[in-house]
Parts: sequence; structure tokens; C-alpha cells
Amino acid sequence: FFRRVGRGKDAQDFVLDIAKRDYVPAEAVELPDFVGAMKRASRFGRYNTTMDIFASAQGDAADLMRKVILGYISYGLNRVGTVVQTPAGVDNIMGFGFNWAPPSVLVDTLGAKRTVALLEKADILVPPVISAAADAGTKLFDEPNVDLGRFFFA
Repeated sequence: FFRRVGRGKDAQDFVLDIAKRDYVPAEAVELPDFVGAMKRASRFGRYNTTMDIFASAQGDAADLMRKVILGYISYGLNRVGTVVQTPAGVDNIMGFGFNWAPPSVLVDTLGAKRTVALLEKADILVPPVISAAADAGTKLFDEPNVDLGRFFFA
């Protein structure tokens, strides 16, 4: 979570320091070790490893990270059948409209079964499309010509 105070050359960037539960100057925050490990894995195109680290990291910062990302996945893919007809509709909006990692990409790199387990552990609503993918052993993201690296930059 970031905050910018001021404008132009006088602008100051702040970041939420989980330990202090307050915003501090961005350069004063020491990132957890797992963040560096995720960045290194992503830099070398090891996106499944990146998500393995995401799923297994320990501590308050990791718990917060998972809560935010899993909430995003749940919210987006729970729109299937009401706002959009398929996961691709959500992915197009989030991935190509906002340039965020499409929820289906995150589910596929985590694995649908593990995503269901993480959502349940976090007490976050599991979208039916993820449950169906987990049961069938299928993937959700269906854009063969898209380089996933565009969503995993470090």
C-alpha cells in the first residue's frame, strides 16, 4: 500500500509498514525476505515458483499479501455468470484493461486445487469456476498467445 504526498519534484512516497501499522518514507521499509525470493523467481520466468513462495510464505506481511490477492481472485471470478459469461471476460478487463495479473493466471500458476485450499483457509468465498477447474484438473486462462511475463514483472 502506497501513498504519495505532494506533487512534482516535492512529492514524497510513503509505504505501509506492517510492523508499525503506519505509513513511513518508502526507502525506510525493509521488505520481507520472501519478496526478494518472489522477485528473483519472476525475473527468471519461474512463475509457478513465484506462486509457491506466495502460498507458503510466513508472517503478517505474507498473510496480508495473500488476503489481498486471494480477495482479488475471489471477487473477480465470482463475477462469472453475472457480469461476464466466462473467466476470459474478467481476465480481459483486469489483464488488458487495468494491466493487472488476470485472476485466471494467478489461479493457474497456483493450481486450482491449492487456490481453493488457500481461499478456504482464509475464509474467502470460493468462486464456482475455480472449484470446477479444481475438480476437472483444468486451467482457466485460455490465451495461448499471451506472454505471462507481462503480468509477473519484478
